[in-house]
Amino acid sequence: MHIDPSHSTTFILRNFSGTPYSLSTGNEFILWGCNLQATLTGGGLEDFISGCASFCPSNVSDTDVEMALRRRGRYCNGMGCCQANIPMSSNDIPTSFKLKELNKNDDQELTSQPAYVLIAEEGWFDQQQLSKEIAGQEKSEIPKVQVPLVLQWEVIEGLPRSADMKVHPGCPSEVAGKLCKSKNNDCKRGIRGYLCQCMDGYDKPGSNPYLADGCKG
Repeated sequence: MHIDPSHSTTFILRNFSGTPYSLSTGNEFILWGCNLQATLTGGGLEDFISGCASFCPSNVSDTDVEMALRRRGRYCNGMGCCQANIPMSSNDIPTSFKLKELNKNDDQELTSQPAYVLIAEEGWFDQQQLSKEIAGQEKSEIPKVQVPLVLQWEVIEGLPRSADMKVHPGCPSEVAGKLCKSKNNDCKRGIRGYLCQCMDGYDKPGSNPYLADGCKG
């Protein structure tokens, strides 16, 4: 998402309520810009889930920032951009994020580089390639970059009465027996429900833990 970083703003994310999907922990939160802080929140605006801050030295140009990023490798460490994991929240799924401009020196001018906030599949972000695409755009243009996002499918209805997520921190045996039909699988608690996964070594393409003998070794 392209953002004007000149003032603090809260943005509402897509609502997955009413669907069996949640945002997977296999994604990461990415901020690109100078002297900014981005926070990812859950159902309440005070429900902090993840966040990071990005800084730029004073009196630098966009080209200087890009060159510094190239020298530091692909992973953002707070110089011009930052990355943060998205852990599983026991309260809610991420519903919004807030962007805040951090204090800067009086003699420091904002670069012409706008801010970008991404939620993307972990490991996808190729900093060097994306920095070229962003730096090569005019200020009024938004780079057309397809960003992969991982969604997690969970069973949230038709569960046994024992499936009280507030009482059981894991997956109750009654839930595992009802959902996970194949051998060599694990029943796991998700964000709003439960899911089954084939164990390592039994997860060949086409494996399905919800079918009898569905996990294939």
